[in-house]
Amino acid sequence: MMRTFFSTIGLATCAALLLMRVETVDGLHAQERSEASRPTPQQVRSIKANYGSSHDARGRLVFDPYYITLSDEERRDWRQLKHAQQLTHVVLCPVAKYPSYPRGFPAIPPRDLRAEPQTFVRYVSELLDDRLVPIIFLTTGDSGSAADVETYWPGLLSALEREARYVWLVPGFEVVGPGGGWTSAQLSHGLQVIHGQRPESALAVHLQPERASGASHPIEADDPWHGDEPGFWRSNGGEFVDALLYQTPHGTKLLDPNGAGRGVGGWEDRWREILERLGQGHRGWRRVGLSFFEATAFDYHRGNVIDRDVARLSTRAQRLCQQHSVSCTFGNGLPQ
Repeated sequence: MMRTFFSTIGLATCAALLLMRVETVDGLHAQERSEASRPTPQQVRSIKANYGSSHDARGRLVFDPYYITLSDEERRDWRQLKHAQQLTHVVLCPVAKYPSYPRGFPAIPPRDLRAEPQTFVRYVSELLDDRLVPIIFLTTGDSGSAADVETYWPGLLSALEREARYVWLVPGFEVVGPGGGWTSAQLSHGLQVIHGQRPESALAVHLQPERASGASHPIEADDPWHGDEPGFWRSNGGEFVDALLYQTPHGTKLLDPNGAGRGVGGWEDRWREILERLGQGHRGWRRVGLSFFEATAFDYHRGNVIDRDVARLSTRAQRLCQQHSVSCTFGNGLPQ
C-alpha cells in the first residue's frame, strides 16, 4: 500500500517534471521564433511607413493609431496591406480618439490603453512578430497630455522593456510650436524621462508643421533652451533624440506643385533648410536622422489628395534629399 502510494507520487512527479520540461522547451522555441522576427538597429531606423494616406479593403482610411481598436481579422488585413505596400513601420499610440473616424463610415469607438500597458504592449509585440516596427507615440500631444509623463509613462515604459530596442519612442504628436499642446520645458522633461528609463529605444520628436526644433518661438519663460533652435539638439534632453519626424505645411502650400515657381512647391525651401541643418550638420546644428514623416495625411483625410499626390510629394522630397546627399526616411507614403 505504502509502495503503491509512493510509486504514484513518483509517477506524478516525473510527469510534472516532464511537462515542465516540455513547457520550458516550447517557451524557449517561442522566444527564439520571436527573436528571429525582431529587426536589426538599422532596420528600426529605416522608417518606411504610411500612417494616414491609404485605404483598406473596406475603403476606410488607414490611420495607424486606430490599429488598437480593430478586430483580429481587421488587424491582420492591415498588416497584410502594409506588407503589400512594402512598408515596414506602423504608428501606434495608447490612445485612439479622433472625431468622426473613419470619414464616410460608422465611427469606430475610441480606445484608451494608457492605464493598460500590458494590453498595449501585446499590440506592439504582435506587429514585431509580423516583422513590422512600431513607432510609438506615447501621448496624443494634446493640451494636458504632458501630465501623462508622470501618470502613465512609468507603466508604459516598464511594460515595453522586452521590446524597447526594437521600437521608436516619440513623446507625442505635434508637441511644440504654435498650436502645440506642450511647452518646451515639458518636452525637455519628457525626453529626459524616456531616455532615463528606455535608453535602448530609438528616440524621435514630432513637432508642429515646419518646425525643426523643440526650442520655443516666441520664447517661453521656462524654456530650458531659451529659444536656441540648434541648441535644442545638444542639451536638456534634445541630445538624446535620434531623428526628427518632420511635418510639412498642409493645404495649398504643400499641394501646389508650382507654389514657389515652375516645378517648385512652396514647402520645398523649408525642407531644403532642414536638410542643410539637421541632415548635413551645417550652421551649428547637430546632424540627426530625417524622416519626411507627415505630409499628406491631413489633406488625404479630407479628400483633397489622391494616391498619386502622395507618391509625387514623397518622390520630390527624396530627390531633394539626394541633392543634399542626405539619406531620408518616409512616414506618409513611399517615393516611387
